[in-house]
Amino acid sequence: MPTTKELAEHLLETAPDHEDWSLVESANSMGCYDLLLQWAREMTYPTWSHELTARKRQFGLVLLWLESEVARRHGGDGTLWPVLSDQSKVPWQNWVHSELFTGNGQCTQQHRDLLRDASTRFSCRHSFGQEDGQNWYRLIYLQFGFTHDDAVQRLAPWLSGQILPISVQKLLEANDSGAQAFQQVWRSLRMFRLGNLNQAILEARLRNN
Repeated sequence: MPTTKELAEHLLETAPDHEDWSLVESANSMGCYDLLLQWAREMTYPTWSHELTARKRQFGLVLLWLESEVARRHGGDGTLWPVLSDQSKVPWQNWVHSELFTGNGQCTQQHRDLLRDASTRFSCRHSFGQEDGQNWYRLIYLQFGFTHDDAVQRLAPWLSGQILPISVQKLLEANDSGAQAFQQVWRSLRMFRLGNLNQAILEARLRNN
């Protein structure tokens, strides 16, 4: 099993040096989905207990990475915990699953604390401080912007002026280099939607971003 320490260090090795960065900004975040699922699958309860004592914040960072990758592939706007608590998608062993999720599939307070502590320690993009109860949901979505299913089903209406999800709004309002890269993609998508950019150029820009 890839260790928590190895995964966390691998992600941080190529993390940007500005604050409020999204995990997808780290070049090493790509191509590790199967390793993250293996990490979850082979996490025993004794290992879980040890990791929380020895490297709690690194554990929270890898947990955030795993959950952002799962949500990006399987989630949709307004949907998060039912996807992340589904053991057919994230193969946690039962003991560990019960520490992370309640009986109805919501995240436990311990789960929330792990994500919050890691995101603040490693300066990941978040919305803590806004007291509307959506901070952990937003934390995960801010790591990638929007999901695959949302791109298929909602991107065209968004580009035409429909109200945007909060994760997209925040990325469009931020000034750091990662957000600016997202904004460049968004502008290119809008230009394509308006017929002012051809598909070949759009695809080249998306590949290079």
